[in-house]
Amino acid sequence: MIRRLGRKIGSIFGLEREQRTSEARWRIKEKTRNWCALKAVDTETAILKITGKIPTVKFSEKFKDLIEEQQKLIESIPNRMGGQGNLEIIYQLAEYVRATRAIETGVSYGWSSLTLLLSLNEREGSQLVSTDLPYFSEHSESYVGCVVPDRLKSIWTILPYADREALIDALKILPQIDLCHYDSDKFYQGKMWAYPLLWQALKPGGIFIADDIDDDFAFRDFCEEIDRPPWIVETPFTNDIKYVGILVK
Repeated sequence: MIRRLGRKIGSIFGLEREQRTSEARWRIKEKTRNWCALKAVDTETAILKITGKIPTVKFSEKFKDLIEEQQKLIESIPNRMGGQGNLEIIYQLAEYVRATRAIETGVSYGWSSLTLLLSLNEREGSQLVSTDLPYFSEHSESYVGCVVPDRLKSIWTILPYADREALIDALKILPQIDLCHYDSDKFYQGKMWAYPLLWQALKPGGIFIADDIDDDFAFRDFCEEIDRPPWIVETPFTNDIKYVGILVK
């Protein structure tokens, strides 16, 4: 009886700690979103400011049939994973730097992977290395990267384990990169560990893209640490707004 009471008390305190942590994160997120909103521009403006031109053809138009076909594939899958992100930004910036070597963290269905591969595939000798830790509890590992067609997989390597290990291996494969896209660890400490590694590997003029920067102040703090002004892109996402951060090295 004493043990049961002890477990019950421990459970109550555990729930209280979890609730306090959750509330603290939401307060931080509210402040972060306000910071992002004050600096944010739309996708077209960001592309214009960074590249100096507006693309004649949008990614969504250029690959319309393929995107629709792969979206139907997603709808037939019982597992729900992450969304698409800002594919227009990813594609146009990969085209702008004529990327041949890229690293991304976080794959999910593979929308960002597909986008990068469609750009890289236009240039000989290209390679994309992706890191991803599947949601094993949801039996989703077989669907990771499923939107990427076989014809693009020859220039793609997936390292299916956590960033602390996988990112080190990715940088051994590609010690210098033209572009990186970060969309994995959602916690401040994980981002502040990974951002410097990716930044160091970027060539001068390379592009650093980070998703979910409105979750916490990691992106803001990293920008201050390297003393670089960021571009913040407002991205509509399923009845909400998300923010993407961009740095040019």
